[in-house]
Amino acid sequence: LPCISTSKDNIQNLGKYIIKRLRHENLAYQMIITCDENTIAMRKDRKLFTWGNNPFGELGLGHDDDQNIPEQIDPIHFQGKTIQSIHTGHNHILVQCTDDSLFSWGNNEHGQLGLGHTNNQYTPKLINSSHFQGKAIQSIHVRGQHTLTQCADDSLFSWGWNLSGQLGLGHANWRHTTPQLIDSTHFQGKTLQSIFIGKTGFQ
Repeated sequence: LPCISTSKDNIQNLGKYIIKRLRHENLAYQMIITCDENTIAMRKDRKLFTWGNNPFGELGLGHDDDQNIPEQIDPIHFQGKTIQSIHTGHNHILVQCTDDSLFSWGNNEHGQLGLGHTNNQYTPKLINSSHFQGKAIQSIHVRGQHTLTQCADDSLFSWGWNLSGQLGLGHANWRHTTPQLIDSTHFQGKTLQSIFIGKTGFQ
């Protein structure tokens, strides 16, 4: 029978290679979102990588230089929290963590980051949870330059660009830089099943 002779070192190196490959497979991307001119991807270990166009710091890397290869967002910005989901708007990004906290970064011209100001952010920033009045966030819906969140008790919060009244707050004031509670009486006591944000308000 044909056989192959090898050394102990070669066997050990092969074993190390197999382990390395297995670890690599374990770190495969589990979520990839392509925006207009950039991409954000989350690995199975919940680390985020971004690349592409970056004029407003939407890559979350601390600068506004474009990136033509994937670069990791420093996990320190997420304060030890575990990322659960990614949501993208027009040149800005929100992520929800498993403890219901929200982080945002990128373009903030209309307060769409929910941080209480209109300064662009080049790294992830925590949205003050007190704006949600202790309610658990169930779903996040981002469109253009405004956001709606639905909470576990069916209450809705909205913030960002509002020139067409798209925040549902009863007026068309230019913008809101922090999450605002939508008056539930407008829904006549009915339970919300799903939310869809169309093109209205995209700027």
